[in-house]
Formats: sequence, C-alpha cells, structure tokens
Amino acid sequence: MDKRSHMIDLLAALVRCPTENTPPTGREALGQAVLGAEYERMGLETHRLCPALLPEYPSHPAFLPRDFDGRENLVGVWRGTGGGKSLLLTGLPAALAEGDKVVNIGVTSTLTTDIAESYGVKMYEALTGFKNICGRIPFLHENDLVYLFGYEESVGYAASEDIRDKDGISAGMLVAEAAAYYRLQGKTLWDVLNDIYEKYGYAAEDEPNLILEGIAGSQRIARMMDSLREEPITEAAGYKVVKTIDYINGYEDIPASNVLRYFLDNGSWFAIRPSGTEPKIKFYFYTIGNSREEALEVNSKIKEDVLARVNRVE
Repeated sequence: MDKRSHMIDLLAALVRCPTENTPPTGREALGQAVLGAEYERMGLETHRLCPALLPEYPSHPAFLPRDFDGRENLVGVWRGTGGGKSLLLTGLPAALAEGDKVVNIGVTSTLTTDIAESYGVKMYEALTGFKNICGRIPFLHENDLVYLFGYEESVGYAASEDIRDKDGISAGMLVAEAAAYYRLQGKTLWDVLNDIYEKYGYAAEDEPNLILEGIAGSQRIARMMDSLREEPITEAAGYKVVKTIDYINGYEDIPASNVLRYFLDNGSWFAIRPSGTEPKIKFYFYTIGNSREEALEVNSKIKEDVLARVNRVE
C-alpha cells in the first residue's frame, strides 16, 4: 500500500465528515466511524473512553462541563510483545464546523456557492472590495461563526482573517498546496477543475465594460442605469427574467449600491453597475451548462443581447 496516498485519503475522508466541536456539545460520530475503521485495518484494539467517567476529571484544572454522549475519545491500542511497550492512539475528531462561512461579492460566480453548500458551508455576499468582504468578519464573530475565505471576481483572495485584504502570497501558497495534494493523486489542477465542472455544471463567465469618458460619458452611464430601472429588462436572448435585485436602497443585509442583478429562467444571471473608480459601466455574465461549449454559447448570446439593449441609450 502507498502509505502516503493512504494517509492523504484518510485525512480527506475525515475532512469530508460533517463533524463539529461546539462545547459543551458536538457531533463527532461520523469522524469516529472513519477513525475506528482505520484502527481496525491496522489491527488495533479499539476502545471508547468517556473522560466524564474518570473520578479525577471534575477536579482537573482544565475541567469544563461537557456532553460526551456519542462523542467519546476513540482509543486504539497496539499491544507490545515480549515485555515491550504498547502504542496508544487517541482521537476526538472535529473537522469543519457546520457554521463555517465563506464570503464573496454579489457579482462573483455562483459556482462556488454550490460547492460551499455541498460541504455544509454557507456563502455570504458583500459589496465589491475587501473593505466590505472582510467587513463581514465582525458579524460572523458576533454570531459565533467562523470565517474561512473571502474572494471577489477580480481574482482577489483573503484566505485568513489575520490579513483583511487581498493577499496574493497566501493565495499562491494555497494553489501550490492544492497542486501538490492532487499531484499525489495523479491529477493536475486542470483535471480537478474539470471534475468540478462534471459535478456542478460547466460554468461560463464574461465581464465586458463600456468605457465612456468625461462628463458626457458619466452622464450617459447615469442615463443607462435610469433607463434600466424605468424600463426593466424582462428577457435576454429568449430567456425570461424571473428575479431582479436592485441594490440602490440596499438588499437584505447588503448596504445600498448602484447595482442591478437579473436572474434568468435557465439558471443564468447577469449584473450591471457603474465603476466607482473608472469611467466605465461594468457587466457580469454567468451561465451554467451541460458542457463548456453550451455554457459559452448561451452566455455569449445573453451578453450580446444585453449590451445591445444598454447601448441604445444615448
């Protein structure tokens, strides 16, 4: 057996288990089942140890009242022979808490939302910019939630709440770690991306801009946004708009912003907003298809239709 590959597979199986440690309770049963099977494969004696049953436990300096029902320490014993010492392995697995969170901005691919939800992780949206993305962190702390990752469509990542801004160094380290992990499985990152597409659907995205400089350009952009609100888009490339979100007065817990977002009946969506720093109006188009070619074709048709509609505003 390739021990390194086996260990990676074991750790991956533990991470996939929806276990959590939320004192004084928790849910570790599935993780313990994985560890127990591994102990048995190794030929170890397996025991469950409940610290609360030890007479000395309540008087220990680190004592905290806890509920150990179904989450005892799992102990594996490898008995020594010929007077040799025994090896004792103990584990109380607690991997990814159910309340962990990822934060992205409202004009970012929703493919990542589908991936997060498949792991029991909730995605929060924020306005553009890491001031807003990392600005979610205090809210998460106040609600006993854990920040995992923040990112935006312009390829900026905040992988730790210790650095509350886009950080290419930590992002590069994560990519390198992922590349090394999958190389041990005989995969490239391109292979993994295609595995994701096979599981969640093939994504196509596009982010064109219309550059309109000067005062006249700024005024035309304002007229474009006014027109979109006065004469709402009801369909694009033959697909009906089933939901429109106007962030001008805020939406749910997202502050006010000059952004319009449209959801179509085929699962595609697009968003439109003026740039806050440049003389342009920005567009975001996103489509999921059964193949990469299908997604690209549908996304392109929606983009052409919407751009033509907006460009007609003088």
